[in-house]
Amino acid sequence: LKFIGTDDFCTVSSGRKVLYNGEEMSLTALTQMLLETSQPLQPSPKWTYEGKRLSDIYEETYEV
Repeated sequence: LKFIGTDDFCTVSSGRKVLYNGEEMSLTALTQMLLETSQPLQPSPKWTYEGKRLSDIYEETYEV
């Protein structure tokens, strides 16, 4: 997965975790870290997979 607007990447390691610089964490925690915030947020609009936003992939998959 690629973080929008930067060169940061992470790898999905399990159903709910990603690997970033060798550390396993949730995508939400990683997004908060990269944005330097502790505010609750939805991470999917900030990440892409093969050039497509995760939020768009979700909406297409579940017809939201």
